[in-house]
Amino acid sequence: MRILPTALASLAIAVAACAHPAAPGAPPPAVAPPPPGPRAELRRVFDQFYEDSLALDPVLATTLGDHRFDDHMAIEISDAYRARLGEMSRAYLARLATFSADALDPEDRLSLEVLRQMLSDRLEGLSFPEHLLALTHISGQPVDFPVMGSGAGVHPFDTTADFEHFLHRVDDFVTWIDTAIGNLRRGVALGVVHPRLVVERLLPQLDAMIVDDPGRSVFLEPLRHAPATVSAADRARLDVAYRAAIHDKIVPAYRRLKTFLEEEYLPHTRATIAFEALPGGPAWYAYRVRSSTTTRRTPDEIFALGEAEVARLDGEIRDVVKAAGWKGDVASFAKAAAAAPGGIKTRDGLVAAYVALKGKVYAALPTLFGRLPRAPFEIRAIEPYREDSAPTQYQQPSPDGARPGVFFVNTSNITAGKPMRVSETLFLHEAVPGHHLQLSLQYENAEAPSFRKLLDSTAYVEGWALYAESLGARLGLYEDAAQKVDHLGAEMLRAVRLVVDTGLHHRGWTRAEAVAYFVAHVVSTTEDVATDAVREVDRYIAWPGQALAYKTGQLEIVKLRERASSALGARFDVRAFHDEVLREGPLPLDLLSSRIDAWIARQRA
Repeated sequence: MRILPTALASLAIAVAACAHPAAPGAPPPAVAPPPPGPRAELRRVFDQFYEDSLALDPVLATTLGDHRFDDHMAIEISDAYRARLGEMSRAYLARLATFSADALDPEDRLSLEVLRQMLSDRLEGLSFPEHLLALTHISGQPVDFPVMGSGAGVHPFDTTADFEHFLHRVDDFVTWIDTAIGNLRRGVALGVVHPRLVVERLLPQLDAMIVDDPGRSVFLEPLRHAPATVSAADRARLDVAYRAAIHDKIVPAYRRLKTFLEEEYLPHTRATIAFEALPGGPAWYAYRVRSSTTTRRTPDEIFALGEAEVARLDGEIRDVVKAAGWKGDVASFAKAAAAAPGGIKTRDGLVAAYVALKGKVYAALPTLFGRLPRAPFEIRAIEPYREDSAPTQYQQPSPDGARPGVFFVNTSNITAGKPMRVSETLFLHEAVPGHHLQLSLQYENAEAPSFRKLLDSTAYVEGWALYAESLGARLGLYEDAAQKVDHLGAEMLRAVRLVVDTGLHHRGWTRAEAVAYFVAHVVSTTEDVATDAVREVDRYIAWPGQALAYKTGQLEIVKLRERASSALGARFDVRAFHDEVLREGPLPLDLLSSRIDAWIARQRA
């Protein structure tokens, strides 16, 4: 049944009210449609929220394939933006409060509660001065904007208009940088500052953007590969404009930021690393833990959960190594596996190996999933300028499929002259059946309100991707001990995060203690654990709480599968279970649990 938009329904009622009485013998007049009910009105609120959200965040709109706002970027760290976001959140919460859940069907009740929780969490987050810590070496526009400007991000460079739109975004980027400098300066006055090492990690990335010759800038890359849709005349004109933007705007902005950080900010950075050492830090970190995990768990409860998982996985890894006939310890097994012949020595060779793995996994997916995404994805090496700090990662497709997803592979070891191997578990996490499968199905769900495309519950998204790693054996992978250990080592990494993140920010651990704990427990046949330990620990210091989401979400999905399997017995269908977990997209874990309980009840009936 198609529901008319409210405006059209109202117009139909008005026309019927003005009609003349029918003549004798004439057929009865058409009955005017009833006024919109709660469902239609709620859907109108959902649609308006989606529109308002895209207008407020133009890059989000671009990400979702809506190009009406491609010539702007939000200054989301500005006081004006934060005030507007707060006003919008309060206004929509007030509108949602007018609806009775009892008058709605289960799907709309779910959407109502999802949006209510999303807005409440957003308002709580706005009560903390996140904008005074505007950038790190892993987040913020100084790191993100070059990805977009190089053509590797979400901004399209398919037409002359696309290139011109990006020049306008350059102006917003400059405003963002100057706003960040002002915010960081205010943070110094209030004692809300980064640990010194976060800034020291960021400075080399700024150096890479400060070039004397615009021709050496990553921001000129799109023009080097401009499509035929851009005429030669436009290409020449845009080349002049882009070189001027790089020379006169982008480079000076990076230079201003670097000078400020080195000369004014660094002397005031913290010697401490715990987030709880900040003013209001204990409440702030507790919020980050709740928001990241979508649970009510405390930092101490997360710490204990992590210790239990580390102990379990330590035993499983030793069992695999013992079963392989290895006489030494786990560390020596991993070292031998890493040094074994067969490592890949070129960036292109590693990408080609992942492409081959993609074909193998896709062929096996129907054994575990009834619904598969239509959107394609590509495999690329991470650009050299950011491979030292950016991990292997996934960039989602546009909902319309016009922009494919991208599995970005970090090849920094090959750049440093060390052969690399394909990591099956990493592919399952970042691509399929992990992020690409989940996010694509989320975007392709035509029945859900549009605003649900905006959802990004880290505990669900990363929890699903970590759960996806555990499906490797059923997809024909993990056939040798090295890949099994690599898989368990990757899960161990996420368990260690629970301990280390809370240890650093809540229990007073030093950076050295965190690195030592990491090295003592994490094992990898594809990565240098000692080097990775420093990079990972510095990530947790710069991004408190985020790393807690992975294991929390995965454990919840495993618990739900065990619950469903126990309740349904021989009738349990893992394909149907996976489809149901993925059906509604990212949900807070409590809502996901309720959803699966209702599904179990339907299956039993």
